[in-house]
Amino acid sequence: LAQSNAPAQSSADGSFDAMRNARQAVWGFVMGPVSHNIFNFLTRVPAVGFVPASVVGVVVDQLLFSVPIHAGYFAWISAAKSGFTRSLTDVTADVRERLWAGGRAGLAVWPAAIYINVRFVPLKYRVLFTNVVGVGYGMLMSSMANRSAHCAPDQSVGSM
Repeated sequence: LAQSNAPAQSSADGSFDAMRNARQAVWGFVMGPVSHNIFNFLTRVPAVGFVPASVVGVVVDQLLFSVPIHAGYFAWISAAKSGFTRSLTDVTADVRERLWAGGRAGLAVWPAAIYINVRFVPLKYRVLFTNVVGVGYGMLMSSMANRSAHCAPDQSVGSM
């Protein structure tokens, strides 16, 4: 995610915040193995009746992983950008403020990406494929996570 954060920062105001980039890098470092395990799991999801395994995999991904991953990301950014001085109540409020828009953005990107990934991409390249899609998505998430709290939800990046 660090590679997607720099363009997100420069498109926002032209400046570069190394700590913001470091926060993104840490999240990306943590999510690499998590993504690998998610795709290993999704590979073993069977078809259900006439619904192909690839479609079931998308549904499982969205139901089991999307919300916790988005919530974890927004919580990490909220806590880390304060130097871990924010209260749990403040971090939770920040997550609640951003989660709906993040989830909608995720629904616009990830179901198609997951379907293509599970259906057509060999297992050993699935994390790579996700990382390529994730560069653009990471720019969006970085912008959403780092916008000011007083920005109205309908003015946030990624509102649909």
